[in-house]
Amino acid sequence: MTRAGEFARIQESAKLWQILGKAQIDQDRIADAVDSLLHLKDLTHFEEVVTKAKNKEMLLVLTKYLEELKMVGDFECVNTELLFVYAKCKEMGKMQALLEEPRMFNYEKVAGKRGRDVANRFEYRIFRREGYCEYRIFGCSMSF
Repeated sequence: MTRAGEFARIQESAKLWQILGKAQIDQDRIADAVDSLLHLKDLTHFEEVVTKAKNKEMLLVLTKYLEELKMVGDFECVNTELLFVYAKCKEMGKMQALLEEPRMFNYEKVAGKRGRDVANRFEYRIFRREGYCEYRIFGCSMSF
């Protein structure tokens, strides 16, 4: 794997970075996979990286990955996952800053599908079910 990484650096081929990133994901080398996939500057293998990083509680690696993707483009799925990661890490300042930016989120994923009041559904998902951090920040910042 190390030699493959060196070869990808020399060649600077998107296809090589993609293959290497996928192989690293398959071997549960998430931090290495993030480094490889960030060379692509797109959402290749996004769901796999997010799922595996969350399962392994690699939130710092996941934060790095999501923040880098956020700088590349305004992807709704990236903003949504970044919001959850900031909540899980209790990064209230970063959460507030993200919510104040004119960004798009997957509101259905954030708030859930049922219930009359979207803000209350959002608070329930973040605080009660997921056990994240304080949630009052969202009621003031999110407009649905």
